[in-house]
Amino acid sequence: MTSAKNAKRACDTKAKSSAAKRTKVVQSPVEKNFEIVERALANEECIIPGPESCRAMLMAVASAALKIPKEERHENQNAVIEIMREIFATEKGRWATKVAEANSVVDAATTKRTEKVTEKDAADAELRAQKNEVCSKMESQASAMEVVQECEEVVQSAHTKHADAHALQQKLIKEQEHVHAVLETVKALKDGSCEDPKELKRNLAAVTSLFKGMAADEGFTKVLPQVLGRKPSERGSFDELALQQLDSYVENHLSSLGSKIEAAGVDVKDHAVEVTAWEAAVELAQEKKCDSDEALKGAEEKQAQLEEALASARKVLKEHTAVLKNRNSDLAAEQVGLQKSEDVCTSLDFLQEYTTPPPQEEVTEMEEVASEEAPQTSEELTPMPEATVNDEVVQPVGISAKMKEMPEGMPDIPSPSKRRSLTPETAMVV
Repeated sequence: MTSAKNAKRACDTKAKSSAAKRTKVVQSPVEKNFEIVERALANEECIIPGPESCRAMLMAVASAALKIPKEERHENQNAVIEIMREIFATEKGRWATKVAEANSVVDAATTKRTEKVTEKDAADAELRAQKNEVCSKMESQASAMEVVQECEEVVQSAHTKHADAHALQQKLIKEQEHVHAVLETVKALKDGSCEDPKELKRNLAAVTSLFKGMAADEGFTKVLPQVLGRKPSERGSFDELALQQLDSYVENHLSSLGSKIEAAGVDVKDHAVEVTAWEAAVELAQEKKCDSDEALKGAEEKQAQLEEALASARKVLKEHTAVLKNRNSDLAAEQVGLQKSEDVCTSLDFLQEYTTPPPQEEVTEMEEVASEEAPQTSEELTPMPEATVNDEVVQPVGISAKMKEMPEGMPDIPSPSKRRSLTPETAMVV
């Protein structure tokens, strides 16, 4: 039994809570527009001529002047509204001037930023061109280095050839000198002036070695020591023929050596000229490489300067972008102020021209809420108890309090929250 009562109590509580949620505080257009004008009067940014007491006076009489329908308004109330109109028109003009000034500042900041964008783009393009120039200088330097390296390799090869030719020449000259020295020995052997057996044996070995080097006949080289070893008086006709053949071998060999030495001398001179020419080419290539090094260094220094200039241009552009952003924010704030002043003038126009609407059938607030909000849960689909004609809901905020501020003798305005039938004599909807 207790559980059933608790369940019923919980259902009742839910029903009341749902009904309370559906109940809305409806604010009339007069109240909405009056609050806009009242906030504007209270705002210290709104300039009201005269001392601060003028603002207090206007706020004090605002309700009595603005909440009265046009057909019931006294001329003094109309005069108060006209004063407010002049104030807000002036305020609107002031905000319009501030917006125009802010627009001018934004335009100037935009123009300045556009100039800085152009300067930054120009610096960027110049830097890109300089980077291409640096790449070109680097390629020239690499090419110059290759030329220097190739010339040095050729010079080294020329030096090697020259050294080889000179070594060959010296070898041939030494061989020629050796032949002449051996010929002196041959002369002594022919004359028979060599008496020492050891010296004779050594001289014969030297002569034999020379003729073996000349590629003489093997038989001749074997007979030659025997012929030269005899005394001139002991030699026969065969020995004389052998000595004649020896002279012929020596003459031919010396002639061949002379030709080879002469040719070697020509080679030495040619390779010397080649070395000189390629050494000059190396010097020229090195000079060009030095020029390319200097050109590359200058291009890289200029690139560094352009990079600094671009960084500076970007920094300046960033600063001007921030300035433009601030100016746009200021303009937006001024535009908001102008819009608010226009809204105040619109609300004032509404209140000034407001008239009492004709009587019409009242729609209960619960029905309005039900038509605006479709039920979302099964709890909201539960039928609500029907309200009686004497039921009341919460009154709109500020209505009863503002009614007390109205002058005496004004018609009584019934609360729109009362659920009762209206008659033409008593109906007045604000």
